[in-house]
Amino acid sequence: GSKEDELREAKRFYSKARVRELAALDAASARRMISPWLDPAVKYALAEKDFLEPSFLSSLVRAEYVVLVASHVVHRGQPSVTVHPFPDESVRYGDLYEISASGFSVGAKVSVIRSTAEPFTDAEREALEKGIRRNFYANADEDGDDEEAWDLQFLDSDDPRWVVFDVTEGETEEEEDEEEEDEDEEDEGEVNE
Repeated sequence: GSKEDELREAKRFYSKARVRELAALDAASARRMISPWLDPAVKYALAEKDFLEPSFLSSLVRAEYVVLVASHVVHRGQPSVTVHPFPDESVRYGDLYEISASGFSVGAKVSVIRSTAEPFTDAEREALEKGIRRNFYANADEDGDDEEAWDLQFLDSDDPRWVVFDVTEGETEEEEDEEEEDEDEEDEGEVNE
């Protein structure tokens, strides 16, 4: 989508009429609407209550998006799932790269949903995916990871409310150099036979 398309969608989504419509929801309707992310968020908040701010759940409601990150590291037969407001202004490093790939991470399956849990249009989904990819690699670069260190693969979702992608380790320049050396040694061995 073009910038004009994105602006038109943003004006529609953030219109006064839209805000009034959401504000008019009764508590049960609002809870049902956000249940796709509320249930995992409550589970996460209860498990991490000693480490989270008391305002954690309300920060998710106020955020533009809610992000679920299922680490590729499995603990007790289950992936570790964390829940984050996005963007997260409360921490210095709250971007998608930091919460899914930095440090000692081996990657994760990342699921992004609007805090209102409304479906994305195709144009919105495309714009969000481009923005995620651009920002992920820019933040990785700032952290010293080259673009080949991580692969982002957007996955098809049966539910139009979610944008889901897989973050996996790519190859670093050192690993590529080692592979090329191994291939060269194999080629030399074949020539010498």
